[in-house]
Formats: sequence, structure tokens, C-alpha cells
Amino acid sequence: MINPLYLKKENISEIKRELSKNGIIVLNDFLLNKEYKKIKKNVLNLRYKHEINLMEYKLSSAEFELSENVKEFLLNIFGLPAMEIKAYSLRHKDYWLLHGKNNYEFILDLTNNWNPGSGGVICYRDDNGDAIKIPCSENSLVIVKNKKLKRYIHYINHYAGKNKRVFVLGKAC
Repeated sequence: MINPLYLKKENISEIKRELSKNGIIVLNDFLLNKEYKKIKKNVLNLRYKHEINLMEYKLSSAEFELSENVKEFLLNIFGLPAMEIKAYSLRHKDYWLLHGKNNYEFILDLTNNWNPGSGGVICYRDDNGDAIKIPCSENSLVIVKNKKLKRYIHYINHYAGKNKRVFVLGKAC
């Protein structure tokens, strides 16, 4: 279940305004604890496929479906009919270089106690080269209206040890 604060009509309107104005918004404590733990457990138990394209990425991904109430919330924000959704798990030596522009994206962060010194920071870069760094914050939802922004993820270095950067990423179609 989504945090009821974000389901209020006036807050949905404010989220849409913020997206129109700044192109990005972070919603902390997005899910209630029980729903968050359920989604995190499901994501951690997925069978990930390791993918490598040396010029673009080195990461692991798996197909994933969000609950209907989360999908409905996001589609309402996006105003579009469908989404592509995947779960990602990145570890030491993984990265994702500049990736194409989409109308809307969201990132549901499932990583806890991540050391920013380990890399793995998700960033969006505009055409001028200016970057917006997304803070790693467990149970946060980042929504990006990014027709002009490209996403990348910093190389995950040896300080990560055995820790993984885990998140769900969706793109509006």
C-alpha cells in the first residue's frame, strides 16, 4: 500500500506541478512498511540475468511487476497508458553509461545502508552537461520527466564489497 499522504488529491496535483516545473521529484517513505518489505523480498528473490555491453552497461536485471495500486498511481502521474518495468541489482564493477531519453521514468530504491563512497549513484544529465544526483534512500520513489535528460549510474567500486545496489526502474510507454 502506498503511503496515504501521497494519495491525497491535492498532493497528487502538487507532484504533477513539481514534475512540470523541475522535471524530477523524490517521494520518501513511499510505501507503507508491510508493502515495502513484500516488494523488497520479491525483488531480492528474483532470478537476475547478468547483462554486458561494454560500451553501455554491466549489470543484472529481471522482469518484475509492481502491485496494481502502485502502477495505477504512476500511470495517473504520467498520464500515459503503459509502463515497462524491470528490477536491477548492481554490484562491484557494475555501471550504466548514458542511457536514452524517455518521457517519464521512475526508480523505486530498495537499497539500504548504501555507502555513497562505493559509487552506484544514479544521475541524470541534461544537454548542457549538468548532472542531478539522486540520493540513495531506501523506500523512496524518484519520478523523472526526462525528455531532455539522460540517466547513468556511476561505476560501483571495491568499497561496495558484497553489497548490492537494488532498485526497480520503470519507463512510461
